[in-house]
Formats: sequence, structure tokens, C-alpha cells
Amino acid sequence: MCVWCVCVYVCAVQVWVCMCAGVSHMIWLLYQVTPNQSLNRSDPQRRSLKRLLSNAFKRRKDVLEEDAQQTTTLEPSNPRSEAFFAMSTDDIAKWLAAVGLEMYTEVLQSKAVNGAKLAFIATNYEEMMSNGIVNTLHCRKLKLAVEHSLSDQSCPLDSIGHAWVAEWIKDIGLECYQQTFHDALIDGNMLNSITFEDLELLDISTPFHIASIQRGIQAFRLCGYQKDYLKVPVGTLKGSQKLLYWNARHVLEWLKSVELDEYTGMLHNMGIHGAVMLLDDQFSATSLAQALGISQTQSLLWSHVYKKFMELVGPVAAQRKLDAMRSKSYVHLDPLLKAKKRRYSMLRNSKPKSTDEDSLCPLDKFPAIECQPSLPQASPVGSRKSISTASSNSNIPYSVT
Repeated sequence: MCVWCVCVYVCAVQVWVCMCAGVSHMIWLLYQVTPNQSLNRSDPQRRSLKRLLSNAFKRRKDVLEEDAQQTTTLEPSNPRSEAFFAMSTDDIAKWLAAVGLEMYTEVLQSKAVNGAKLAFIATNYEEMMSNGIVNTLHCRKLKLAVEHSLSDQSCPLDSIGHAWVAEWIKDIGLECYQQTFHDALIDGNMLNSITFEDLELLDISTPFHIASIQRGIQAFRLCGYQKDYLKVPVGTLKGSQKLLYWNARHVLEWLKSVELDEYTGMLHNMGIHGAVMLLDDQFSATSLAQALGISQTQSLLWSHVYKKFMELVGPVAAQRKLDAMRSKSYVHLDPLLKAKKRRYSMLRNSKPKSTDEDSLCPLDKFPAIECQPSLPQASPVGSRKSISTASSNSNIPYSVT
């Protein structure tokens, strides 16, 4: 046993010596062939190594020069951006208060950040964090706010603050996240472009809650970004289209009207509202029955829920849901399924990967389109680019008649 231990120890020492010798040799070679040193010897290895290092230094220099050129070429391109670039530090303080980021006024004023400098800072997450904005969601909020301020056209979403979004998340039946959304300063622009990574930062991982927020945003777009679309009196709406305007309280009232009032307490913080019932093909009568705590063994009661749900969503949506259930890729939306929570910090130093593919509601799949004639009229607003209707190969339903 002792001999074996000695052998292992000797081998370990030899490996360590070899590693140290190799590292020392590499350092010596690098010292001998620095780019500023002239080639006085004709050693092929030294020539090759120096050429490799010189090319690396040259490429790095080109990258730095390109970044510097991009920085210096950041110029206003329209009257709105010209006005933003001309803002002084005091004007920026007022602008930060208007967009809900007044907590960063002092730190930005201490660094003499004016409009032109803030426009550059907002293009890079590392720059924002180095200037004291270390909250990832606040960085996204600032980036979107600056982009919209530099745009050549205004957008009604700019007037939707985080207080309205906090009330909206409560209206769709997710009151448990109301304070979280409020503290994260999620405003209309952020809600419209929220990503899966944002939801992870907000500690939202339950599949049903994610679907509820997704369909809520889709209904918000379909209703033309009306701020009070969830406040429309239900009695003024007809047909299955009325579900777009139903908040969680309207669903509870409907349950009482179909003699299911004793089960309404089960829907607290479930996130069941009209849009998710109508628009999500994975939400079926079974989903509603599970949320109410009714199993299929209660055959009469379950049949009652099934009948009333299909009548509520209408024949078109009902048939669409049945067709989706026949698909091999169909996944039932279970309101009781709990996802494993991941540990993410609200104060991360990594750059968010917020791409179109990561978006919860990409505008190409969930576009803002004209409201139906029977709905209250509103002027729909999409992104800064023109938004068309869904492509022919999209399987997302937009007709809710």
C-alpha cells in the first residue's frame, strides 16, 4: 500500500514539473517575439509565432477602430432624435422621471450624461451597467425607451407605464405577480416585447401562467392596444369575440351564471381569463375542469363543464380546439402543472439574449391587426415597422368570430 502511494506521488510530481516547464517555455517564446522586436535571427519557429501574434494584434486593432467608428457615427436621423440628442443633463433627469427610471437620475447626472451620451449608452448593456444601471430588466426598459424616443413616430405604448401593467397582470388573474411586475418597472413597451428570459428573471416558470400572459398580450394587440379594453362592460359585447375583453372577474361571473359558483375559489391566481380560453388551442374544457378541481370521474359535472365551455367559445374556436387535439404534437395545457424553478438573479452582469426567437409574443406570429367590426373601434398600433397579417404557414388562429 505504501509503495503504491509513493508511485502515485512521484507521478503527480512529474506531471506538475512537466506542466511548469511547458508554461515557462511558452512564456519565454512570447517574450522573445513581441511585435515590437525586430527579427534579427532566421528561426522559422520564431518567424511563424511572431507572424501569428502580429496578425492577432492587427485584428484586435481593426475591431477597436471599427467600434470607435460606430460610436462616432451615432447621429440623429429625424426631428425626434435631434431633440433627444440636444437634451441637457437636466432634460435627461426629467425624461428619466417620465419613463419611470428616476432612481438613476443622480448617478447619470454625476457622470454628466446628456442626450447624445445616453443614446450611446443605451445601445450597449455593458455601458449601461458600467454607468450604474445594474438591473437587467431596467437596462431593457432604458434601451426600449431610448429607441422609441429616437424613432421617427410616436406610439401609444409609450404612454403605458408600469402602474398600468401591474394592474393588467392582476386583471388577467395573476395577482401574485402584481408587485413583481411593479418593482421591475415593466411598462407597455416591455410587456409588448417581453421575452422568456424576462419571465425567468421575474420568477415566472409555470407553463399555464406563461400561456396566460402570452394570450393576454395577444388580446391586447387584437383590441388595438386599448388601455381600458378589460374594463369594457360585458353586456355590450356579443358572440365569442367578447372573450377577448374578459378579465378574470368576468370568468368568475360566467361560472356563477352556469351554476358553478361553488368552484370559483379554485381559480385564485390561476390566470384564467377570456383570451386564454378562446385563443389558446391547448386550453380545453379539460383544462377548465382541472382548474376547478373537477375530475372526469365526476361524469355528470364534467359533461356540464364541457358543454358550457364549448358553447362559450363558439363553434369555430371549438372545432379548432378539437382539430388541435387530434394532432400528434398536441400538448394539453394543464393548469396544475408546476415547473421547476430556475435560480436567476435580478442583478445579473451578463448581457441578456433578447432576440425575436426568445420573445414570448413575436409580432410575426401574434400581430396587431384591425379590430373586428362588432368590437369597439380602436386604432391598432404595431411595432415601428409595418405589421402585416399572419403568414399563410402560421398555425396561430387570428379569426375569433
